[in-house]
Amino acid sequence: MQALLDQEGCNIRLVCSHRSQAAANFKARRNFIPVFKTKKIDFLEWKQFLKSRHISRLFLLGFMRIVPAEFIDSFRSKILNLHPSLLPLYPGLEAIEKSFQDKAAMGVTVHHVIPKMDAGEFVVKSLVFKPSDTVENFNTASLMMTFREHYLVRRVGEKWN
Repeated sequence: MQALLDQEGCNIRLVCSHRSQAAANFKARRNFIPVFKTKKIDFLEWKQFLKSRHISRLFLLGFMRIVPAEFIDSFRSKILNLHPSLLPLYPGLEAIEKSFQDKAAMGVTVHHVIPKMDAGEFVVKSLVFKPSDTVENFNTASLMMTFREHYLVRRVGEKWN
């Protein structure tokens, strides 16, 4: 979210979060972007709220929850997700850790959200490094992944406006 908020001209109309102390919430407010916060994720409440605000496209960034099919269907293929692996490899949680442990190629995928987890058609995939590349440790790998995620989020955000 930080990468989009830092990008000049990006048309973000609302930030939704279930984490009250998320850094993106503070940055959004500084940029006069409304923040919708709730401790409990109630997808019916979120759907009604988003529809009332005429929000028709969603970009899930750092959102590590299963999204119900009914919610997904109500946005008709207008939900994208950022995932830290070269899908279909390593869907779900701890993708970076798993690919690093397996010494597998590591990368980032932006994909359409469908009811099956991390299985939607990809918008863009980007290789961060191959198994033959020398990566000193997990922290270095994770930092490299973060930089690539920020780059892809900004590129997709530009085209999606």
